[in-house]
Amino acid sequence: MLDNPWLFVVLYLGLILAFFTAVTVIFWWWLKRRRRAFDEELADQVTRVPDPEIQLKNLENQIEKLIVMHKELNERLKWIESQLGALLAQGGRQSRKATLEEQVYRAFDRGQPVTELARQFGRNKGEIELMLNLRRMRKEGGGG
Repeated sequence: MLDNPWLFVVLYLGLILAFFTAVTVIFWWWLKRRRRAFDEELADQVTRVPDPEIQLKNLENQIEKLIVMHKELNERLKWIESQLGALLAQGGRQSRKATLEEQVYRAFDRGQPVTELARQFGRNKGEIELMLNLRRMRKEGGGG
């Protein structure tokens, strides 16, 4: 029966055709399954995205908060600048004040933290930081 070469060629080509058909069907099934998974994931993502109106309202609220914070920070900066200007305008400081500053400088140089210095000298932490920052600014201005 297989002695006929044409029959062998037809059977061989049929087998190859069946193989490629099977591979195509399997690939098509796999693609369809991936597409379904993709569509489900996309639908899930779409349902999780909040309404654009809600997102816009949230962004507007955040912008309003940032504007308020910006105004507060500007007011604080102006206050600090006025305090700094007043301190710099005081050319001749009282000897008690200069002695206090020198004590603070020495203690800070020895490694004492600012909170400890504030407690030790009975001053606010901000006042101690201001003294140290003024000294640093004077050094930077005079040295470079």
